[in-house]
Amino acid sequence: MSERFDFERLVEFCRQTHEKTRRFATRAVDRSLVVRNWLFGYYIVEYEQRGADRAEYGAQTLKKLSAALKARVGRGFSLRSLEQFRRFYLQSEETLPQAGKTQTLSAISAAAQNPQTPSAKSTVSGEGLPQVLRSASTTLLQHLTLGWSHYVTLLSVTDPEARRFYEIEAANSSGNSAAPSTSGSRSAATSMRSAASPGRDKWSRRRRT
Repeated sequence: MSERFDFERLVEFCRQTHEKTRRFATRAVDRSLVVRNWLFGYYIVEYEQRGADRAEYGAQTLKKLSAALKARVGRGFSLRSLEQFRRFYLQSEETLPQAGKTQTLSAISAAAQNPQTPSAKSTVSGEGLPQVLRSASTTLLQHLTLGWSHYVTLLSVTDPEARRFYEIEAANSSGNSAAPSTSGSRSAATSMRSAASPGRDKWSRRRRT
């Protein structure tokens, strides 16, 4: 993103993304939530690294962002949730195919990097962000195949290879559908919880064989 990426734009990008992704597909609400949370994580990391006024907020960034989103959007943006979004994005950097990630981030930031065009100017303010979110979300949905609760469980798995193994196993258990069955979802969750327990880590046993 451009150097004009400041705290106000961080808040506006999150608000716009929340509003847009919740309307993408009524039959894929949970996966749209996953896409939204991944994008929030990206915005946060990008702001922390290159935000124009990041020094003004420092360690208080997530706390301030939580308060701003609660005021503008509503519930669901606690400090803990934002920390999870940030970790989710950072973990996905290890497993998400580079091509898919690059395409997604390029779609979001392209206009902001070229302030000469009308669409770029609207994106800088946050008003034009929804225009690029649909294509970015389509790309992400090809790779983020589980529900948000599954990914929260996987946040406790520190080994990238093990995490990817359980992600694939969980997707297979749930039939890899946008709305997995209850039994499939429970099976996937049970499988992933075992990943967080070293004593029952099937991946570790497989790697030793």
